Amino acid sequence: MFQVRIHGRGGQGVVTAAELLSVAAFTEGRYAQAFPSFGSERMGAPVVSFNSTREPRDLGLDDYLARMSAGHLLVVPATQLALEHLGRPLPGAPLLGGFAALTGQVGLDSVVAAIGRTVLRRRRRGQHRRGLPLC
Repeated sequence: MFQVRIHGRGGQGVVTAAELLSVAAFTEGRYAQAFPSFGSERMGAPVVSFNSTREPRDLGLDDYLARMSAGHLLVVPATQLALEHLGRPLPGAPLLGGFAALTGQVGLDSVVAAIGRTVLRRRRRGQHRRGLPLC
């Protein structure tokens, strides 16, 4: 694996450079991803963009699943659950519930409480009226 960090300021093309590097590597048959990290979105703000590139492996999903121990894989129909219970395709909440159930690292009650607080805070700010997701 080869990783690159590109530092700069907003407006200098830092995010675009990482994305272009990712596309170039993908064009050559490698797996690649690019993602930025920044605070306030304004011209001149500090920006860091990351790129990770690796050679493809001859490992299909079936082989990967066969190597998984029982209890270490949980498939969550997250979008379907979100549509059914939230009325919108927001898979984050069902995925967090699946993570809580699978790992036990956080309790499901804590996940539900965190989602509730976030939705309430966003409603107070009026974000739900501007078409922004509530969860």
